[in-house]
Amino acid sequence: MRVAVAGATGVLGRAAMPALRAAGHEVRGFARTPGDAEDTLAVDLLDRDRVVSLARDWRPEAIVHLATAIPKEAGRGDVAAQFAATNRLRTEGTRILIEAAAAAGGAELVAQSIAFVNVPGEGLAAEDVPLRDDPADPLTAAAAPIAELERLTLEAGGKVLRFGQLYGQG
Repeated sequence: MRVAVAGATGVLGRAAMPALRAAGHEVRGFARTPGDAEDTLAVDLLDRDRVVSLARDWRPEAIVHLATAIPKEAGRGDVAAQFAATNRLRTEGTRILIEAAAAAGGAELVAQSIAFVNVPGEGLAAEDVPLRDDPADPLTAAAAPIAELERLTLEAGGKVLRFGQLYGQG
């Protein structure tokens, strides 16, 4: 299967790219800073024309949205400002990837979400647990864009993967 990975050089993309290759998929990555990876292109996910054109030309069967711009100091200080770029990737970027999937001939979109913006409660959270909306809660800044990413992806027939806390090499 041909798979395009947005956010290919990020924390998740660096693990996903070789895993997809090892599973036998033909993989192409998109990243702001591709480094020296020969299968990763320098692409601004918010550059609609370029993203749609690349998808139309390469015609992936799946597009995996792992793009974020979360700074290493996230969580300390102004969380809303720290998540501003990531929130654009989760909203505008998702819309662009949905358009790119259509231009590719109907590629399936798989988007990364997060599980820790739910309202805290007892036990395991179900998918219908509301997202944080308390202005005093710093994670509220991430909740609305996550809700939009999930809604847009599901409405387009895609899949959403809600990840928990990540640990390890970042």
